[in-house]
Amino acid sequence: MQLYNGATPIGPVVSVPANGTWTTTLSGLSANTTYSLKARALYGTGQESAVWTVNVAAVVSPTIDSICDSKGQLANPGTTFDTSVTLTGKATGGLTVQLYNGATPIGPVINVPANGTWTTTLSGLSVNTSYNIKVKALYDIGEESRTWTLMIESSIAIEDFETLDVPNADLNLQLPCQLPHMTIVSGEQVWAAKNGWYPGKITGNYIYINGSGATTRRIRIELKRPCTTISFWYRSGGTYPLSIFVEFFDINNNRLDYFSLKDIYEPELFSFSGVNIKYINLTVMGIPYFDNFTLHWSR
Repeated sequence: MQLYNGATPIGPVVSVPANGTWTTTLSGLSANTTYSLKARALYGTGQESAVWTVNVAAVVSPTIDSICDSKGQLANPGTTFDTSVTLTGKATGGLTVQLYNGATPIGPVINVPANGTWTTTLSGLSVNTSYNIKVKALYDIGEESRTWTLMIESSIAIEDFETLDVPNADLNLQLPCQLPHMTIVSGEQVWAAKNGWYPGKITGNYIYINGSGATTRRIRIELKRPCTTISFWYRSGGTYPLSIFVEFFDINNNRLDYFSLKDIYEPELFSFSGVNIKYINLTVMGIPYFDNFTLHWSR
């Protein structure tokens, strides 16, 4: 018998074994070509089989071309506050690929459209987790893309000073004092204490500024990254009248706003929202206590 591509013979004449089942290999087929294959008997009336259509695709190495969150395309390595991201890449059309986080499959198998560009969404990603994402071809020799590193971060951080090793006696902080989410850059008489007694407000470790009497203290606090909103608890910690003047500055050193806070013994929550808040200047008299700075990071 003879194989045909349409009306054109393809491959050598095939000798059919006595059991009637034949096998042959067609080599050198052209990529990006559709073949309409049929078998024709070289005996009897030359009957033909049904046509078998085969598309020979070009092998495309899989790639990840972009990863986007709700704000747009991310860098590699990239950081996002979203727990769902959309990935786009290329592979051989009509075949399948699989995403991996390191050596572990993540998400469902992806069917690559005929145009070779695939898109999928990864949802339910874990906050405060780093992902090393690649795509692997489920065809040919299983080629893999380069790795795209993605960090899912929380959009809110709380600086509660619990990382400070505060002894039973209060601790005079040596400045600059690096904290997980902020740095107390400059100033004097900045102290840390423990056993704050206002749960959820001023509790555990806290800081205070010793501006007793008529002494004025100026303190600068820089955030580890820009914020859109910052809030904190404060109260008067001494018998001296309390004066707190607070200024907020952006990443370009522009003063966003300023406030005089109340002289109050019971803890008070103060909150400010602005664009790309980067640092705070405090000018104080008296002994103010501060704790639980809540920071909403800018995107």
